[in-house]
Formats: sequence, C-alpha cells, structure tokens
Amino acid sequence: MKIWALLLLIPLLSPVNYVLEVENNSVYGDACRYNIQGWIYVHIEGEPYDRGYQHGYLLYAEIADMIYRWSNVIHNAPFIPHALSADVNSSRYENLSAAFWNQCRRLAMNIFWGSYPEEYKQEVRGIADGAKARGVEIYGRPITYEDILAMNEMYELMSIMVNPQKSVHLLRDVVNALSNIFPSLSGSEEELASAFSFSHHCNGFAAVGDATKDGNIVISDTVWCGGWWYTYYIAQRWNIILDIEPSQGHRMLIATSPGLIWSDEDYYQTDEGLAMIETTFVQGVYKLSGMPLAIRARMAMQYGDTIDDVISYMLTENTGVMNAQWLIADAEAREIALLEFGLYASHVERTKNGFLWSANNPFDFRVRREVLGYEVIKAPIFRMAHLLLNATGYQYYTLFYT
Repeated sequence: MKIWALLLLIPLLSPVNYVLEVENNSVYGDACRYNIQGWIYVHIEGEPYDRGYQHGYLLYAEIADMIYRWSNVIHNAPFIPHALSADVNSSRYENLSAAFWNQCRRLAMNIFWGSYPEEYKQEVRGIADGAKARGVEIYGRPITYEDILAMNEMYELMSIMVNPQKSVHLLRDVVNALSNIFPSLSGSEEELASAFSFSHHCNGFAAVGDATKDGNIVISDTVWCGGWWYTYYIAQRWNIILDIEPSQGHRMLIATSPGLIWSDEDYYQTDEGLAMIETTFVQGVYKLSGMPLAIRARMAMQYGDTIDDVISYMLTENTGVMNAQWLIADAEAREIALLEFGLYASHVERTKNGFLWSANNPFDFRVRREVLGYEVIKAPIFRMAHLLLNATGYQYYTLFYT
C-alpha cells in the first residue's frame, strides 16, 4: 500500500514554483523504496534500462530536487553577489541557475558520454525516463538523460573545471557562456577558480586479523565536505542506500545521491564480499581521454571478484580525474588493500593482519610528486623545522607526509 507522506518544497532552493509529492514507501514492479531514520533505501533490479527506470520512477522527486540544488550552487560562488545582484525569488537568479546547469549538461555530454559503456548509457536513460514518467520538469522542460549524466559527473566535471591544463579551460568556457547572458560576470573565471579551496577532510580505515576483535574485517569511512560548490545542501542529499541487483554481475549496496549510478562519496559493498571506500586528493594532472571514474568504480564493484580485479578496473583507462586513496576489503579472503593513484603513478599496500588508513593525502612518493607537485617538499621542511627549531605546530609532519 502506498503511503503519501509529505510535500517536498523546492522553492527553498529555487524560485521555481515546484511542488512534488514524495512517497515514503512505494513499490514499482520488482523495485521498492522506503524511508528510515533520514535514509532512503531503494532496491532496483534487472536489465540496465529497466533498473534505471525503476530508479527514476521511485526517486523522481529527489532527483528533481538534486538537479535544482546543483544548478543553484553557482550562486554560492563568493564573487557572484558582487557581480550580479539577484534576489532568490527573482528571474535573474533562476536564469543564472538554468544557464549554469545547461553548461554543465553540455560539458558532461562532450567529455564523458562517449566513454560510457552501453550498459550504463541505458541505465542513465532509464533513470531519466522513469522520472519523466512521473512528470519531472527542469526549468520548464522535461527531464532528459543529459541531466542525469551531468549529476553523475558533477564531481569529476568540477575537478576538471577549476584545474585547467594546456588547452583545457572549461571554467573560461562556462564563464564566457554565462557572460553572454550576464555581462557583469565577464572576465571572472580566475576569481571563480580561486574560490575553490580544497574541501576534502575525509578519513577512513580498514582492519583485519589481530587489528579486530574477531579477526574479521572492519571498514569505515568518515566523509566531511565543504566549499561553496559542495555545500551542506548538496551533501544533505547523499542519503540514498541504493541496492542494485543487476542482470549481470554482483549485487551492490552503495551510499549515494538520487539519480546516480555510482556512489561518488564513496561507499560500496557487494554480495561477493568486497567493500570499497575512498578519500580524495587535491586534483593532480589528468587527461580527458579514458573512462570516467564513475564508470570504473561502478564496474569494479559490479564485476570484480577479488581485490586484484578491483585494482585492474580502477586503473584501466584511468583519466587521473578525482584522484584518490581507495581502501578495498575482501571478506572472503580476509584481506584488505590500499590503492592510491594519480594519472601515471600508482601504489598498492595489502595485508591480512593489521590495518590501513587514508586521509586525503598520498603516501607513496611517486604518487605524491605527481599529485602535489612542488607541495611535496613541504613535509621534510616542516619536519626539520620542528626537529631543529622546536617550532610548534609542525610536530605532526613526517619526512614524507604533509
């Protein structure tokens, strides 16, 4: 029986008069959802398009809400209030949100869509069609698969956008496009890029053997985020526990956001006994060709049988975007591993007795040198300052860890 519980009012996030009914508990075919203690559990299954359609149909309201949240983050950029005076209820506010989101959709299609395997293209299309069947519109038009793709790729897109390399200047393209509508924003790409402070403050660990009470695996991840583009009202929506039972590959539980085919924050667990979490580095060198992290992580969990499989999926066609430390656990083998990589360099540690940890900072010197560049020399300098001068505040630095 369907229980109609509450109204989700999106005008708090967008000036659009957009009201959707949200179902606390609902069933669609073999799929279902229910809300519990602030979380939304969603089970989907079957062929790629079918499970995507179930996803979109059951989470249509949350998906619409999330798109408006992402489109409105542009107003959080520090220079926007000075360059463009716009009240939250004004048409200028809404027009800027819509223009920014359209640019995100365009860039996501140009950069990522061509690298998506057909299986995941079908799943993305299914999500869009399921939400569309429930009447979802985005800025006056029906929701499309481009919206779903952009949501899935926002983290990777933002990582590229504020880290231009050679001829890749996505931020300049975005600001130029927005300036065509709002001339006062012209020439502000540097100010926008400088506002992107490193927002990752995550940590995680995996333990096994003598490091746990019964010798079995414990794996945990604490996620902290901030900054204007990943503000609290974005993180609020990472309250989906998505249970995916695909027609091929392993069943997965992932902590995620509505409309996503991967975790992105990241927490995964599979019926093969594998689990995976990560803490993200500052963005190092990257390339646009290759397979997006969203796809590599999803494939690693859906099709990986062992830690070796997961590592192979993560490194194959690696783009270097959203480089990170990944903690991987295999409950069947009672083994844990730490995988860290940039674009070219990678490093693996494994153990069946002990613990491994991560906190947004690469351990391996080759990975550190690639990701951090000249910042890599700070650790030994600060360590020596403490040892020679007894300088306070530097006692926690080591020769190889900043």
